[in-house]
Amino acid sequence: MAAAAPNAAKRAEVRTLSTCSGCLDLLRERLRQVGERYARLDPTPGASGETGRGAPGFGSRSPASDHVIALTDSRSSQVAKAWVAGDGRVHCEAEHPVISVRGELDTLAWSIADERGIAGPDDRADVPTLLRWIDSQRLRHPL
Repeated sequence: MAAAAPNAAKRAEVRTLSTCSGCLDLLRERLRQVGERYARLDPTPGASGETGRGAPGFGSRSPASDHVIALTDSRSSQVAKAWVAGDGRVHCEAEHPVISVRGELDTLAWSIADERGIAGPDDRADVPTLLRWIDSQRLRHPL
């Protein structure tokens, strides 16, 4: 009968990496900046630095800044869509469309929750709530 390997107990332990305090401070600062910048988003045309009215008579403009609407709409998708219009023409979004801030934070929060086997944030959580939830998690990862 062979003796157990001397490191068997060590391998059985769950090893983790902790985020260093400098990196944790930087991460918290970035999360704070996301919250501040999100709060400043304004879909009013021109509020984000857009100027000029465009060429006269060529198409209509949205009464709001579409990219800001996409950032604040949780239904915005990371996946570019293509479709055929009623007139038979093919239309497609940009290859890398604007994504929802809330949607991305929700995905990050639920990834953390799933990895740890804990309850995630409320499904109706807004951006500030998601940022607080993510910041409240102890940043440890299994090796």
